[in-house]
Amino acid sequence: MSKQTKLPTRRKIVRNRIIAALVMLFLTNWVYRTGHLFPTQVVGDWEERIGAGKLETVKWKFDPEIDASLLSGQIFLVGNPYVTALVGADFDLTQGWRSNGWELLPTRDGQTLYAGAEHYHSAFPRREPGEPWNEILYLFGRVDDPDIQRLEFEIRSGSDLANVSYLTSIRDDWMTEGEYTYFLVRWEIEDLQGRMDLQQTTAYDAAGNVVATVPGDT
Repeated sequence: MSKQTKLPTRRKIVRNRIIAALVMLFLTNWVYRTGHLFPTQVVGDWEERIGAGKLETVKWKFDPEIDASLLSGQIFLVGNPYVTALVGADFDLTQGWRSNGWELLPTRDGQTLYAGAEHYHSAFPRREPGEPWNEILYLFGRVDDPDIQRLEFEIRSGSDLANVSYLTSIRDDWMTEGEYTYFLVRWEIEDLQGRMDLQQTTAYDAAGNVVATVPGDT
């Protein structure tokens, strides 16, 4: 009586393919220094490209609502004395972890407020084909003046940037890394028609007086 050959189950096939893909990524990463296995390696790439030294990770955030491969969107707020940056990453089965957007704010003598923005399509935007995307906006930066207690962001949107929105962030919500204070604000706008831009950021002290104003990504 001959033995019957046991066929692999669908779950086992999928598992074996995933293992094979991870092995290929590991070999590719080891030989060519590409096909990253970990999202933090994307930040390492930008360290080399920027050339401003090691970047400390202030905030590492997983955002599954970003329209990214396999809903794997990651956001890194990083910085050092010379730059502040926002780096996005997602995972691709053939390329591994890769960058999907970045914004850089270089440090300038005498400047005490740095603010920038990066936006992404939402992964769950449309109820019907052809409807506009929702957009996810990340506002980020660094505050070097201890008198600054509140930030107000002016955001314009639409095909002619005629729509104006204001967002506020307070010091209690900010983060400290070493000697520096950083902020990261997430905002989602529904059914965006046209584009969206950070026009300016205004800083206030505890009494409500304007301390500084910076335009756009500055």
